[in-house]
Amino acid sequence: MALADDWMTVRILLSAPIREPHRRRSLLVDLGPYNVEYQNFDACKGPKAKNDTVMTTVMDENAVGIVNFTFFADTKFDEIKIYVHNIKDNKKNFLWSYKLNEPCKHYSGFYNCNLNFKEVTSSYLGPSFFYGSYFFKAYLTSKKGNIGCFDVTVVLSKKK
Repeated sequence: MALADDWMTVRILLSAPIREPHRRRSLLVDLGPYNVEYQNFDACKGPKAKNDTVMTTVMDENAVGIVNFTFFADTKFDEIKIYVHNIKDNKKNFLWSYKLNEPCKHYSGFYNCNLNFKEVTSSYLGPSFFYGSYFFKAYLTSKKGNIGCFDVTVVLSKKK
């Protein structure tokens, strides 16, 4: 089963083994005409009082964000909200948000999701972008509670 849009591709693998690579705080990747540094890929607190899952996040050495979900009960993704900020002088400035309604069907049990940040960055930015630091926050929710939340900071720089 796949969830896809122009911003990201998520592979949800049923009964996939848990991979637990070393916890990274930062990863520099060469993406053609520019370098990308992925920082602080972390789980965060969602907007609702109740959690429908336990979620863990980690990024491996190939810039794949690994998200493990354990659902407490049968749950339906109601929406995904993504907020984008630029970071300048240690201040976040809101740029835009993106909302995807009813992205998936029902889930229960354990799921492993892989977010290939190199593919996401290449397809999302292409050749037109601004160098700098950007902060992304994604909320995944059901009607009853939080499914997950994660933050990632991306730094785009000229190739040296």
